[in-house]
Amino acid sequence: MITGDEVVLRSGSVPTAMRASMSIPGLFSPVAIGDKLLVDGGLVNNFPADVLKEMGADIIIGVEVTSTKDVTINDLKSLPQLFARLVVNSTSAKRVENRKMCNVHIIPDISGFGMLSFTPEAIDTLVGRGYKSASGFHDQLLAIKQAVDASAGHPVGKKLHAPHAMNLKQEAVLLRSITINNVSESDGRWLRRKGGLKDGERYSQDDIEQAINVFRGTGCFDEITYQIKESDSSNLNHQLSDTYDLAVNVTPAKPHVFGLGVRYDTEEGAALLTSIGINEKKFNGSKLNFTAKLSYSPKLNLTYTYSRSGVANFNLAYEYRNEHFKTTPLDPSETSMINLNYRQQKLSAYISQFHLLNLSTILGVSYISTTFDKSSIDTDTFDDWFEPNRFVTPFLNLKYDNLDDAYFAKHGLYANVNTHFYWDPKNGENNNFDVSLALQYYITPKNGRLTIIPQVYGRYFLNNTFFYNMRNKFGGEIEGRHFENQLPFIGISYVETLGPVPSLLRIARCDLRYNFYGKHYLTAIYNGMFSYSYTHGAGLKYSFDSPVGPISLTAQWSNLYVSRFSLYFSFGYTF
Repeated sequence: MITGDEVVLRSGSVPTAMRASMSIPGLFSPVAIGDKLLVDGGLVNNFPADVLKEMGADIIIGVEVTSTKDVTINDLKSLPQLFARLVVNSTSAKRVENRKMCNVHIIPDISGFGMLSFTPEAIDTLVGRGYKSASGFHDQLLAIKQAVDASAGHPVGKKLHAPHAMNLKQEAVLLRSITINNVSESDGRWLRRKGGLKDGERYSQDDIEQAINVFRGTGCFDEITYQIKESDSSNLNHQLSDTYDLAVNVTPAKPHVFGLGVRYDTEEGAALLTSIGINEKKFNGSKLNFTAKLSYSPKLNLTYTYSRSGVANFNLAYEYRNEHFKTTPLDPSETSMINLNYRQQKLSAYISQFHLLNLSTILGVSYISTTFDKSSIDTDTFDDWFEPNRFVTPFLNLKYDNLDDAYFAKHGLYANVNTHFYWDPKNGENNNFDVSLALQYYITPKNGRLTIIPQVYGRYFLNNTFFYNMRNKFGGEIEGRHFENQLPFIGISYVETLGPVPSLLRIARCDLRYNFYGKHYLTAIYNGMFSYSYTHGAGLKYSFDSPVGPISLTAQWSNLYVSRFSLYFSFGYTF
């Protein structure tokens, strides 16, 4: 891109050369090799038969995937169409000369398809057309085979005994040295240790890829590439002549992040979501994160973090939430839903693991203050439930998440365990303890269209208090929607609260999700809740994975006496 010259790569890393050769401007970033900034060579030579001839090729078979039909204005309305035409126009003269160097020149029919036609249907059609076009040159191709057989002195199909290349997918190689570039020496040692990489050990490609995934899991790098090269044998004895050197190149991410989104659902209405991270992508040091949800139930969180690789993350956080929600009547003689509102402030200090892929551990203590708006409550009967309460709360959170997608995963496991001890400094009789579990497993047989998602949710609490916010709750599609201890339940679009007994809430659920077209999904859901009585619910959910966030509509039903059938619509991400 600096000089406009054609560049032929004859040595070096094959993956890097391939990546440079496919760097279509506007789609992929250029690749720097030495003092050159390289993009797709098709810009200057899109049919390089002359390069093959210069390299000494005696026989050249050319397959040209370029449309031969006449082009009109109507054919040039999109960026890919314009770019493809630009390449054709800029290289037409050289392409005509290079065609003459081919012993066989095949032009398959690609009408109706473009450079971005990568759907399974498009690929099947193009492969079929290519086979049909090549079949028309059967005699010429057979003559070439016979000439090559005669020149080689044996049939081309005969197995030869030349040394084979090392297959890193199946064989482990001895790594003499492991270097991580663009990080400090101490950070490099931490990355190698967490990735399980040591000098002088044997590793397969899967081992190395797992280490690279750990590096990506830090969230601190925009790009990570690696190269494996044979070690300089002149510096090694004969016994170690099969050793290699691993070089990992990381590009640090920009430190600050900003996210903005909108969400709408029928439970809460419209919401504006924002997230601001100061130095959030830095590997070490001080970081500040602010998230806010501006809606009918506003929520904000401000977190300061000090990170130290090899040690941990040290965090201080403040959270405020003002929740408005619907729930079933507190008095069983009533039948209409009631609206409740509470405000909660939480100040937390906790230690979390330094960056790790999939697994996170948090240990800390919170001070939680909760107050209720009693305007819609019969305070004479239920006043004790909604008294202001304050707790000092040591807590532990363990989370494992290796899902391959945040919203429409096909494979992986999500597990989340929380435990709290609620200590009331004023009244020891109000002390409480709970432990909750969420487990989701995603199975897609043969990587097909059907995904099976068995799920289990549960919460146990040792109840010494009647406070409403401590009780077991379930309902809605989002875990922890209005209360941290709220478990999701399809069929109930509001907050269902259990009394002091039973203290164990268990929910079993299974989703069958089918990707019936493109990014469109249909999910059948059934779940059951086990307590003093059995409650079950079912739903049928349509979802579309749009560029601005998932869109879904759920028709759901439950056997509870309030609002047995309901619809739930949502648009946008949650964060």
